[in-house]
Amino acid sequence: MNAVHELTFHRDIIGVSGYDSKDVFALIANDDDHYLKHGIAQNSLVVVDPKLPFKKGKLSVFFDPTKKPEMRISQKKLSGCSYRGRVLFSVNVYA
Repeated sequence: MNAVHELTFHRDIIGVSGYDSKDVFALIANDDDHYLKHGIAQNSLVVVDPKLPFKKGKLSVFFDPTKKPEMRISQKKLSGCSYRGRVLFSVNVYA
């Protein structure tokens, strides 16, 4: 059996126990992100790898302190925002 890694919470970011915060983190997608065509529906769990470099056309996460929520998903660089990592996968939640 594989080890179980519990989710941990801080503000609007979800972490994975047993992993350094620099390894992976997760967010809850909201309807502002509009990425249903990529399978990311509202309230999906989006897992991000901050070590992967930005690549145009790939789903990435950016930090924008001027907006709520502060984390934004985009396939292109967002002006005035800092890059936080590339989306690894998402999980739809049906609860």
